[in-house]
Amino acid sequence: MKRFLKRRWHSIPVALLSALLVLALTAGGVFAAVITGTTQTITQEVVLAFDDYGSITADPITLDRVMVGENVSQSFPGAVIVEVGPDGVGKYLHLSLNTASDLYSWCGVTLTSHAGDNPITGMRLTINVTYGEIGGQPRDYGPCSVQLTEPGTYIFEQTVGAILEGTPGTAEVKVDITLEDDPAEENTEPY
Repeated sequence: MKRFLKRRWHSIPVALLSALLVLALTAGGVFAAVITGTTQTITQEVVLAFDDYGSITADPITLDRVMVGENVSQSFPGAVIVEVGPDGVGKYLHLSLNTASDLYSWCGVTLTSHAGDNPITGMRLTINVTYGEIGGQPRDYGPCSVQLTEPGTYIFEQTVGAILEGTPGTAEVKVDITLEDDPAEENTEPY
C-alpha cells in the first residue's frame, strides 16, 4: 500500500488521480441519471359550473309623444320576458328604480304577468315601483319583487305612468330588472 501511495504519474500522485477518477465517475453517474429522467405533464380541463337561472329580456321602451301638462299611461304587452331555468325556481324577480327624470313630478312602472302568461296556473303576478308626488303627497314605492315558483316562460306587460312637469325636454327613466335569491325589503308580493 505504501508503494501505491508513493507512485506518481507525470509527477502527480496516483492515489490522488484515483480519488479524482472515482469522484468523476460518481458525479457522471448521477448526471447520467438526471439526463435520462423525464417530466410528466398532467392536464385537466377545469370548467366553471354555471347554474341555469334563466334569462331576462327587456328591450328599451319609447313612450308616444306627450304634450306638457298631460299625464302619461301607456302599456306594452310582452315588454319583459323572463325565462326561469331549473336553478331559478324559487328566486325573486326584482324591479327597482335606477334613474329618475326631473321632467316628471311622479312616475310609476308596473310589470304584470296575467294568468296564462306564466307557468303558475291561474296566477296573476304584479310588481311596481314609483317615485315622486301626486297632489303634494309623496308616492314613493321602492324596490319590489315577486317570487317565481315554477320553471318556464313568464311574459310581463309593462305599464308606464307619469305626471309631467311644465318643462319640455326628453325624459329618461331607467329601471333594473333582476333575478335574486332574496325578496326585496319593500313592496314585495307574496307570490
